Amino acid sequence: MRAAQPTRLIRVIVADNSAIHSELLSEALGRDRRFTVVGSATSSPEVRRLVGQSMPDVLLISSSLDDKPVGGLDTLAEFRDAHPRLKTVVLLDSPKRDIIVEAFRLGARGVFSRNSPVKVLGKCISCVQGGQIWASSQELGFLLEALATFERIKKFQKAWHPYTQNTRRCQTHRFPYGVIYQILESEILVVAVANLHRRPGYWSDRIRENK
Repeated sequence: MRAAQPTRLIRVIVADNSAIHSELLSEALGRDRRFTVVGSATSSPEVRRLVGQSMPDVLLISSSLDDKPVGGLDTLAEFRDAHPRLKTVVLLDSPKRDIIVEAFRLGARGVFSRNSPVKVLGKCISCVQGGQIWASSQELGFLLEALATFERIKKFQKAWHPYTQNTRRCQTHRFPYGVIYQILESEILVVAVANLHRRPGYWSDRIRENK
């Protein structure tokens, strides 16, 4: 009778917005026999270095990093192309719909609320490593609404009214959110999925100059 092969541990990097938060999460995950925490970080340069050195399976990264409300998402955008096999879970300070959609649009495989139990976080990471998507039913409902809005933009690119000099805005049907986008020479660039009543223009530095 062939002996059972030992289960390979899931290699995780934890990147939170403070050293104490990263340490506490790393310790909690380290007590779970399914995981080995191969590094923790509190800034995007540290995350880049650790991912390059340690080759993790899953990156758990805060949406707010580098003292920026969406600094973690900016880092996530880099990894989508540089590390396509890396699975990411975005740690949310609060379940804001625009950040949830941005996270998935930039390649995240799961989102997890900071207020949820650590035991559930272990299940989230295992599911994501196994190829599944992790989000609540409410979060998935908004994500599907955003995807439907993307399709409307794709089919009727110039049907939605100009928002700024270089962008247009298409509003979702069921929520007070708009998809801000640019029509470029060879692509449609989604600049942001933004709450229409909060933080106006926070996405302005993502706009590309039309040539």
